[in-house]
Amino acid sequence: MDRNYLPTMQDMIQGIRVELYEVMAVIHDDSTNFSCQLLCKSPEELETINKYNTILMDNLSGHLGEKCLHFSSILKEI
Repeated sequence: MDRNYLPTMQDMIQGIRVELYEVMAVIHDDSTNFSCQLLCKSPEELETINKYNTILMDNLSGHLGEKCLHFSSILKEI
């Protein structure tokens, strides 16, 4: 995430806000879960994210194998 995905998104979308969190939930195994939030300001930025997200996440999954599962959701602040 830190070496490829996040810098690539930041290079493609100047001024995008990126936040990375550790999910703090009760889990009964040794896994660590993260949430990556990309905050954009315009429909064009969202379109760029949607265009490249799958490619970048598939690349990350290729490096991490089954340790990397991902899904996307689009949220609108109210």
